[in-house]
Amino acid sequence: MNYFLITCCILSLQLSFSQLNVVHPEVEIEKLDFIEKKTYDLFYKSIWFENDSLVKASVNKSSHEIPKLTDEEIVEFMQMIPTTFPLTFNYVVRQHIDQFSENIRLTISQCLGLGEYYFPIFEEKLNAYGLPVTLKYLPIIESNMNPFAKSRSGALGMWQFMPRTGTSLGLEQNDYYDERRDVYQATEAAAHYLSDLYKIYGDWLMALAAYNAGPGNVNKAIGQSGGKTTFWEIRPYLPKETRDYIPKFTACLFVMHYHEFYDILPQEPLSYFFDTDTILIYNKLSLKYISELTGIDSAYLQFINPALKAGIIPKTANGYPLNIPLNFLGKFAAVKDFMHDDPFLNEIIVDVVVPPKPAYTVYKVKSGDTLGHIAQRNGVGVSEIKKWNSLKSDALVIGQKLVLYI
Repeated sequence: MNYFLITCCILSLQLSFSQLNVVHPEVEIEKLDFIEKKTYDLFYKSIWFENDSLVKASVNKSSHEIPKLTDEEIVEFMQMIPTTFPLTFNYVVRQHIDQFSENIRLTISQCLGLGEYYFPIFEEKLNAYGLPVTLKYLPIIESNMNPFAKSRSGALGMWQFMPRTGTSLGLEQNDYYDERRDVYQATEAAAHYLSDLYKIYGDWLMALAAYNAGPGNVNKAIGQSGGKTTFWEIRPYLPKETRDYIPKFTACLFVMHYHEFYDILPQEPLSYFFDTDTILIYNKLSLKYISELTGIDSAYLQFINPALKAGIIPKTANGYPLNIPLNFLGKFAAVKDFMHDDPFLNEIIVDVVVPPKPAYTVYKVKSGDTLGHIAQRNGVGVSEIKKWNSLKSDALVIGQKLVLYI
């Protein structure tokens, strides 16, 4: 794309707002936090990326060297992004765009490189559910595309599922492995969950707010707003993280799409980084033992098998699918028959217990409904409904949606 020509065209265009929402919130803009590099330091080692001097130069540009856009130009650029996802421009979004394009260029660069592997996985699942493909950028906001990322509240994986939500979506969590960290399984669950949330709210911004804060907090904000049903109307009543979530995602999408304009080059992972094959392991083994026998770096082996929690493969009748680097397949085959009597295993055998998978439904409040009637009809307690939906009182609003685990 020739961005010089685009910019010239923009300057000659009369600004049109027919396809783009332009919102000027009257709330005071607080100091905005942004994605930090901390989650990369846990597993994304710098030695796993190509050492490219041009990439380094693009990432380390000084402020005066970074291309800038006016508000009007940002609006026009947004209109040219091929997505059905609603893009809103306002001062909050503007600040996040500046932060992504100026302050966290390394994160964007590495996500561009990692995206060459991860984005096709995300796109396949999103397309299968008929969702906007631009939602593939959501794991950048959630976790910096790190399958090992864990929040203080207990959300885990690239898509940052809480334990209950992950379990309700069929993601196994036991003593040996947690499928919230499995890229394929978690992406399938995320697409499923996002599809369900959109069906509930009929609005992508509301669906994403519910993805971040939970349907209970969104429903609570709807009630506190007097029954408003759009994100920008209920935004003041949402948790602070969720108030910034949509602007941050919009800005991330924008900068990722126009990374060439901002002169941010992808930092490519090493060529062998994701070149793996799957081998079924039937016996209980530790990754440390496999590393010792084959010479595969143990940290790298853990990275390509993110679902394993403690570096131990459980004994299973059907075999556990272990990812092995392609260039180590021959070595692995040569020592596979000697993989027994693992000295690193704990002598105590831990049974794999699969937690129950609670089903949830969404109930729309009708005229005359009370929490007591709803609880009785669905066989749950009033206190449970209030807990699931973060309700502080028994007051209900007609049209309000309640999440019920039954």
